[in-house]
Amino acid sequence: PRKWRKRYVLAKDLHREWYAPLSAPIETESDGPLTSRLVALLSWCVTDGQYLFKPGTTASIGQSTTANPEKCAEIAALTSRTPWATRPDGMGEYPLLKQDYRAIRQVVAAKQDLPKLFCSFGVQQAEAAIRAMMAAEGSLNKKGSRVHRFAQWGDNKPVAEAFQIACLLTGRAA
Repeated sequence: PRKWRKRYVLAKDLHREWYAPLSAPIETESDGPLTSRLVALLSWCVTDGQYLFKPGTTASIGQSTTANPEKCAEIAALTSRTPWATRPDGMGEYPLLKQDYRAIRQVVAAKQDLPKLFCSFGVQQAEAAIRAMMAAEGSLNKKGSRVHRFAQWGDNKPVAEAFQIACLLTGRAA
């Protein structure tokens, strides 16, 4: 029942009983170097994809056609492709179009570049990234869109950091 009052104070003058906002949406929109569709493709590739950063190969996104037909439909719409191979276990591989692959690789050469790239995104690009990354590697509350968990392991620290940046750009605490 305290009155909330916004003000700036020096860190040395903070008190334990004070509250600080964790995040807020940005107020300006940047177009960033990639369209929202290409950001979604990039985000799917760095979570459920392979070969994006391996020259001489075809980057693709893998998804179970039997367990996740709705995700497959989204990936097919983004890639404009049907799966080029479906394994007996139902896993389908959706290859990126060459022009999409080139456009993404022009702005990001390695996973380590993801946090810097995500800092250049506007709200729409950040939303596209979060949506794709959560569809690939996250868990959602059944009652709404509140994020329970997004996890990356091993050498995927840049992916986790990029996800945090996207969350901050859209006003989510991460």
